Amino acid sequence: MTSGKNVYSLSQLNRSIELHLSKVNSSFWIKAEVAQLQFNAGYAFLELIEKKDGHIIAKNKATIWGAELQVFKHRLKSVFNEVLKEGVNILVEVSINYHAVYGLSLQVQDLDESFSIGELERIRKESIAKLEKLGAFQWQQKNKLPLVPQRIAVISSRKAAGFEDFKEHLLANSSKYAFKLQLFSSSVQGQHAGEELIAALHKIDPNDFDVIALIRGGGAKTDLAVFDDYHLSFAIAQCKLPVLTGIGHERDLSIADMVSLKNFKTPTAVAHFLLDTTTNFENKIEDKLDSIIRNISDEIHLRKSVLKYHITKTLPSFQKKIEKQHFMVEKQLLQIQNMTSGKVDMERFKLRQKEVQFSKMSIKRGEDRLSHLWEGIKYTLKNRMKDEQYQLSLKEVGIRSKDPMEILARGYSMTLKEGKLINPEEIKKGDKIHTHTQGKIIESIVDKIDEKL
Repeated sequence: MTSGKNVYSLSQLNRSIELHLSKVNSSFWIKAEVAQLQFNAGYAFLELIEKKDGHIIAKNKATIWGAELQVFKHRLKSVFNEVLKEGVNILVEVSINYHAVYGLSLQVQDLDESFSIGELERIRKESIAKLEKLGAFQWQQKNKLPLVPQRIAVISSRKAAGFEDFKEHLLANSSKYAFKLQLFSSSVQGQHAGEELIAALHKIDPNDFDVIALIRGGGAKTDLAVFDDYHLSFAIAQCKLPVLTGIGHERDLSIADMVSLKNFKTPTAVAHFLLDTTTNFENKIEDKLDSIIRNISDEIHLRKSVLKYHITKTLPSFQKKIEKQHFMVEKQLLQIQNMTSGKVDMERFKLRQKEVQFSKMSIKRGEDRLSHLWEGIKYTLKNRMKDEQYQLSLKEVGIRSKDPMEILARGYSMTLKEGKLINPEEIKKGDKIHTHTQGKIIESIVDKIDEKL
């Protein structure tokens, strides 16, 4: 005693507490949140808390010993890491343990998996609600899938059978389409699967790929719990590249499926979709080519008909002009002949009058003069006819030289744009032009225009 007070040592107090608590032989079912979780040497060490209005109102350490831990893993199988992780509420049966040095702790003896799975469903619904509020289910729909997605970033476990099926169907396709695959390896279940999957998404450079394929093999619904993770689903929704999921469950959609651009039941179905997309594009290209060929053929036929029409219409006009020129020349020749014949007759009449008045010598001179005059007239007439004939030939040559068929026959060509002769000032790069030779029509696209020096 000190000054009338009962004084105990700390160890005495702790042993007293330990003695009293050891008398509590029963266990208790409690609900708490896992604030911290560590695995060490086959045991699990937890810090359990209770919150109210965002504040911690209770806290205790808890331990799961090796035997119980193995039982829980066997019972929960692949969902174990989703049930027992930080931030999750659990319903556990505990006994109270007090140690004079280590203080109060709880020993976990049993775990209610029904409550835990229900808790997972509650968390899933909360995650869906949060993502809907953000509008995250529409983010991926804004990403456009390329017409031919060939550069594919694959997120999967390297050992997963689903990855091997995906790779075989895509790379060994019968159409010989070329695809570039790069694996970003990640576990797809287990305690750290969510973190690894998010890290894999962040490693992918959007400039190097066309699409992301997130795939895994099949399994029980509980095996897919990581794909209901809020943070993973948020990361998928935020991706700048289209994300295709093939998680491998026939009946249930994970949240990751829901936020992706497209979801498929199996990795093989994702591969088929990529092959079908490429095939559809090839078919569209072939249809376009067939359409272009038909249009070109129709255009050539039309142009041939137009050219034939113009030739048929123009040639008779040229022939009429030639006939008209012939007629004009013959008319002029007849006029010349009439004029010269009249002059000769007049001179002869004058000569006969002079025969009476002049002597034979005068008559002889007159005849000589008349003969000389006639020779001169014949010479002039002959030269005039030759000149007129030459001019007529030139006109005929000129007219024939304008005949399109004659021009084409001499090795020249005629270039049209939209059915009209081209104007060099109006022609521009990219124009479609047609060049007509004697036996062919050549279609060209103007690629380059140089000014002539």
